Amino acid sequence: MKRALTLSALLLLASSPLLLNAQIYQSIDEDGNVIYTDQPPKGQESQEVKLRPTNTTPPLATPKQPEVTNPDDETTDQEEEDAAPEKYKISISSPTNEAQIPMGQRDVNVSVSLEPSLHADHRVQIYMNGAKQGEAMSGTSKTLKEVYRGAHTIKAAVVDKKGKTISSSESVTIYVQRPSVLFPKPKPTPSS
Repeated sequence: MKRALTLSALLLLASSPLLLNAQIYQSIDEDGNVIYTDQPPKGQESQEVKLRPTNTTPPLATPKQPEVTNPDDETTDQEEEDAAPEKYKISISSPTNEAQIPMGQRDVNVSVSLEPSLHADHRVQIYMNGAKQGEAMSGTSKTLKEVYRGAHTIKAAVVDKKGKTISSSESVTIYVQRPSVLFPKPKPTPSS
């Protein structure tokens, strides 16, 4: 055990860069154990240990890389020509403001007019009553499903990849009609 600790100490000393130039001495004690120290022991015969030079390799020069924080941020000349517009002219062309949606019709088709055409990184988001209606889309029309009776406001916006609004339309209000007791549904006629 003592021998293993002594050998471990020697390896630790030999691997220490600050002590590489220091002398190491080997001696044998009265029990026959080999001892390594950095100073010759007093009253004992010792030998200076000659270590081979440490094998070192200089670091390789690494070529300097251009700084790129995000590969998606790199732009080419073509992309600069196709730069995204700062503003869009966007409006809802259908349904029109204050449109009456007949009773029983629960799906409403929304069409958007857009100038200039949509940039590749931009999308159209439809809102009804202030809430997003599905994911942003690359087209200019969407069907709103299960729109129930009452008044609803619809708005469209052009958004970037992160969902930030670039341009938005004026809101339009639609009215989904409901059945009335004044005009009950006609009864089916019995077949003859």
